[in-house]
Amino acid sequence: MLGLFVCGSFLSGLFQRPSPFIDSKVAGPQVLRSEWTEIKVDKPLKPIGDRQQISLYLTKPCRRDPWKPPGIPMPDGSYVLPELETVTAEGLTVKWKYSGQRGATSLTYRMEDESIKHEYVSIRVRADQEIPLEAIYWTGIVIKNMP
Repeated sequence: MLGLFVCGSFLSGLFQRPSPFIDSKVAGPQVLRSEWTEIKVDKPLKPIGDRQQISLYLTKPCRRDPWKPPGIPMPDGSYVLPELETVTAEGLTVKWKYSGQRGATSLTYRMEDESIKHEYVSIRVRADQEIPLEAIYWTGIVIKNMP
C-alpha cells in the first residue's frame, strides 16, 4: 500500500505543469470611485512572458457571476465595469479592455493592442459607482515556452 502511494505521488509530480501566470502585487486595498485613482509603482511594470494582464481582486462579499453581464453587480441590479489604463514614463496612456476573470472575485484586463511593449510607471482605474478592491495585480502570462 505504501509503495502504491509513493508511486502515485511520484507520477502526479511528473505530470504537473507549472502555472503560466507570473503575478506581482501592485496595490493593496482601494476603493474605486468615479474619479481616476492613480497608483504609482516603485519599480516600472515590465512586460513578462507572452501577454500582460492586470487583475482587480474584489473585496468580499463582492462576487462575479460568469453567466451574467461583464462587471460587478450593484444592489440596484445594474452592473458596473471599471475602466483601467496604464501610463508610461514618457506620459503615454494605454487603455486596457476587460478580458474576463480569474475566479469569482476578480476582473481581468488586457491591452487593446497586445503588440505594444512598454514599461509602465502607474495604473489608473475608475468606476461609475464605488467598488471596494482587495488588491491589484500585474501578471505576465507565459504561453509559448511552457514545458
